[in-house]
Amino acid sequence: MVDLVKKFLDDFDLFAKMLDYDKIGNLQKRWFKEIFLNKKDLVILQAHRNSYKTTTIILSIVLLLIIDPRITILVVRKSDELASQLCYEVRKNLKREEISALLSNLYKINVGKIKETQNTIDLGLTKREPSLMTVGLNKNLTGLHFSVIICDDIITEKDRYSKKEREATKRFFWELKNILKKDSTYKKIVLVGTPWHAEDLFSDLKTEILKYDIYSTKIFNSNEIELLKKSMPASLFACNYELRHINDDENYFNDLNIDEISFENKKVFMHIDTAFGGSDYTAITLCFIESNKFYVRGFCKRKNSFDLIDYFIKLTKDYNVIRLYIETNSDQGAIARELKDKVACNIIGYRETRKKHLKIIESIKKNSDRIVIDINSEQEYLNQLLNYSDFSVNDDAPDSLATLLGFLAGGEKKVFIA
Repeated sequence: MVDLVKKFLDDFDLFAKMLDYDKIGNLQKRWFKEIFLNKKDLVILQAHRNSYKTTTIILSIVLLLIIDPRITILVVRKSDELASQLCYEVRKNLKREEISALLSNLYKINVGKIKETQNTIDLGLTKREPSLMTVGLNKNLTGLHFSVIICDDIITEKDRYSKKEREATKRFFWELKNILKKDSTYKKIVLVGTPWHAEDLFSDLKTEILKYDIYSTKIFNSNEIELLKKSMPASLFACNYELRHINDDENYFNDLNIDEISFENKKVFMHIDTAFGGSDYTAITLCFIESNKFYVRGFCKRKNSFDLIDYFIKLTKDYNVIRLYIETNSDQGAIARELKDKVACNIIGYRETRKKHLKIIESIKKNSDRIVIDINSEQEYLNQLLNYSDFSVNDDAPDSLATLLGFLAGGEKKVFIA
């Protein structure tokens, strides 16, 4: 058994395949060694999206707990939900027959009786802290100390769009050194992810960064890379897959205010930009007016609008929508008629006659100092809006926002103002 564990340290890909992770190979084997088998206190790995970074972290945690179940591991992710998902995956692997047998034979640990919660796993050989704890960013960790701290994708699209979010991420990360066990053999902080902004956390770090872009990993062939490039703005492809930042001055709405917004107890207006197939998205904009500002939350679904009827109804209830605007050009008013007797708010159907690009530029630019976009909007909505340029393939989100602003800003005295 001991020899087998030693072999896994050298052949991480063999360990992964034993647990049916067939996509893990030499690349992830190298990452395991670079991150966990060196003496550095801080290790930073940047790798492109879809390169199995998180899978490597999950399997590494399982293997570390087999090597020494007395260590304590903290994993930080951007949200509590993402943290819980990672804990679930580790728990699932620990309960595999192969791993249970190793823990039983080596340490007399009965995996069936380990203490566990949604975000913790305790193998029973640690004192105060559990063997594994997974938390969302900004969790209060006062009084706790861990042997290994892993930050997995704590830099996200939110950091790209919000300076406030970038600063919060930095503050939390720098505090982690205070809860790292100083006397642990495994003492280590690990940061794994992709860069999102020229001034994100990665830019503050002076330590060497291990970088693996889409061209070096060979996970995608040239045709797949070209398809990825065509599916997103150039600036997003550059940071997510090439691990670099390029000038995105061609984007019209870089300077919009992004913040966290509460829609509780507000009188909300809603707009639906319908879609009925192809590459179009159904875009939904929610907005309330307060102190002469437009507070906006948006959603984008790559679905036929007819399949979202129940979702539209739920949004009108959840957000206390008092007026709903729906373009009728494509469906001759079918969606509006379908919703008419199913929602409590007024429905305004209209025919669009303005040129889309000019409408988007004029409506949003003219009101840009009055617009606040909720950082909790769906990422596709934020992507389409904040990366909008003359070359945008998808413009449903900015179109929806511009249309709603046209109604609200153009006739503000005729609508209810919260």
